Amino acid sequence: MRTGVIPILGLLLGAIACTGPVTTPTSTSTPTLTSTPTPTSTPFASPTPKPTAAASPTRTVSPLGSNAPVLRLTVYEGPSPQSIIEPPEFTLYADGRAIYAVKFRARDELRPSFELHLAQLSNEQLNALVADALGPGGLRDARAEYDIRGVIHREWNYFDVHAEGIDKEVRVFGLDYEPAPDAAERAKFAGLAARLLNVPAEVDAGRAAYGGRFQPTAYDAFLNPGGPADHLPVSADWPWPDLEPVDFGREPDGTIVRRLTQLQGEAVIDLGIDEYVIAEAPDGETYSIRIRPLLPDEAAKPGPVWE
Repeated sequence: MRTGVIPILGLLLGAIACTGPVTTPTSTSTPTLTSTPTPTSTPFASPTPKPTAAASPTRTVSPLGSNAPVLRLTVYEGPSPQSIIEPPEFTLYADGRAIYAVKFRARDELRPSFELHLAQLSNEQLNALVADALGPGGLRDARAEYDIRGVIHREWNYFDVHAEGIDKEVRVFGLDYEPAPDAAERAKFAGLAARLLNVPAEVDAGRAAYGGRFQPTAYDAFLNPGGPADHLPVSADWPWPDLEPVDFGREPDGTIVRRLTQLQGEAVIDLGIDEYVIAEAPDGETYSIRIRPLLPDEAAKPGPVWE
């Protein structure tokens, strides 16, 4: 698993000029992105020359703290939501920070790897994006869930919005499935998702300030004594000299989990494992280990730890 940038919607801030400093990320080795729907509109303005002095725009979209998310897209692959697998594709915070995932396939991986990256939106871009999500994106009037009976093995798209007095989560199953009920609403959601997943292109075009790789300060770690650990060989040493399986706790659904510090999470990442680690624990049992980097609002919440 890698941490870093998330490729997110080609922000739909139609014809809005950036007021904050705009820089274009240096082109180093760029991973090959997975294909995403072509956005129908781009909310970002044309590239703006880098100003000589950076003014700090006033955020007006939310009275909440800077780590309060105002818009989020999470895509769950599979028949049921599994938030433990990967962080959200796109999160916009009240201070204009956007954290997005860039997904790519390395070697012969069955699932794409991802990197989390940062971008900074101007005040105008922030408010225009929220307005687009609530209006053309269909979230303002959306109901809580759009399911398709009798259809399985499709993605769930979860949209979360907390702005303009609206606090809701909209869950959409099989967004690419046709024919489906609620076609008009689904078309709005699909357009919004495509724009959010196009963020990396907007950053590359210089329409938003690139903030570098996102560095998590905390992780959640998950242990599985079965699954891959049953039929794959041990791939690494147990990564934590200060932790044993007994230090982990169980959630109501039986998941074995613990909140990790930044150093404890990096101990797994430094092994160079993208998907999971198979390791023999000090108790003699073999476990598959998977870690999930936490975003700022997630890390601020109490962790699933039983001290």
